[in-house]
Amino acid sequence: MSVTIKTPDEIEKMRIAGRLGSEVLDYITPFVKPGVTTAEVDRLCHDYMVNVQGCIPAPLN
Repeated sequence: MSVTIKTPDEIEKMRIAGRLGSEVLDYITPFVKPGVTTAEVDRLCHDYMVNVQGCIPAPLN
């Protein structure tokens, strides 16, 4: 297995993606409790990513 050395630009993009993912998890944590459907969690995450973070989320499901 070979190791691919990332460029500084690629590393920065990975940092941004990681930060955005972390922010979504911090946001959604209080909503995850018994009785809340995964569809509702998906919708909340999607809305947060689009309306707050201004990013395009990967497909859900």
